[in-house]
Amino acid sequence: MTSTDLVRVGADLVPVVQLGTLQATTGAGLLEAAASLATPLKALIDSRHLSSTISGRSYVRCEGWTAMAAMLGITPHEVSVSETDGIYTAIVELRRLTDGAVIGRASAECGAPDELDRHGKPLWAARPRYARRSMALTRATSKACRLAFSWIIVLAGYEATPAEEMPDHGTTIDVAPATSPAAAATTPRTAGSGAPNGTVTVTLVGPDWFRVTDVETKTGTKNDRPWTKYTVAFDDGRKGQTFDLKIGALAARAYESGEAVTRTLVENSNPKFLPDLTALALKAGDSTTPTPEADDPFGRFEDARE
Repeated sequence: MTSTDLVRVGADLVPVVQLGTLQATTGAGLLEAAASLATPLKALIDSRHLSSTISGRSYVRCEGWTAMAAMLGITPHEVSVSETDGIYTAIVELRRLTDGAVIGRASAECGAPDELDRHGKPLWAARPRYARRSMALTRATSKACRLAFSWIIVLAGYEATPAEEMPDHGTTIDVAPATSPAAAATTPRTAGSGAPNGTVTVTLVGPDWFRVTDVETKTGTKNDRPWTKYTVAFDDGRKGQTFDLKIGALAARAYESGEAVTRTLVENSNPKFLPDLTALALKAGDSTTPTPEADDPFGRFEDARE
């Protein structure tokens, strides 16, 4: 993780400890340099929502760990990914940009049938191969950074364990009402009072968290305007649909990453239509609500609905 060189100070040769871009002649100096790095690192993680709050504690996600590594002049590299009985095992190593030296390595797996969600169902075993492979690499990357730099993350005020390594059963996650779209809606809406045409009630699903189990897309045009419809399935068996590009993108992210979400579904008066998915939020704090009507064609593209 570190390298030691000798520099001349006066008539003496003094060892220099170097950790990526951090360099000092004493351990105390190295800690001081790391503390100066921790301040802008925390500002980045907090402003970009790169941590997850679980049981009142903050756990940094992979993007936060790799951001810290980049600040140190270190990048992760995929070494290998293997698959046995549906379980993917990834190996990632950390390399220093200045000379390519390997300063850390870790392995992690994804897809084991005993990794269960809060409903007692396999969390990753039934997911597509690409999703299991991707999460194995994500976990290995976070773990490699943790083995080398967990002490810097702690200096920044976070837990030393990456968020990807934490068991997530929904009930352990602290929901901030200010960022939950469900918390902002407290009364039913009807068509004509700001709700999409054809809707009569709002079904609020919170504070429970759900997994996105599938995202289907359908495209078309009406009146020379293109549209994309997203049909989103959740692990409780319910489905919702949206024409909102931001909500669709967030649902696709949650599906691929396995992150838990909270949602707002609006029931339609016509039973042949699925409920409208009007808001979505990730446990990490990223959320979205419908875009203005110009970008939200509910009520005008009725022939695009199921």
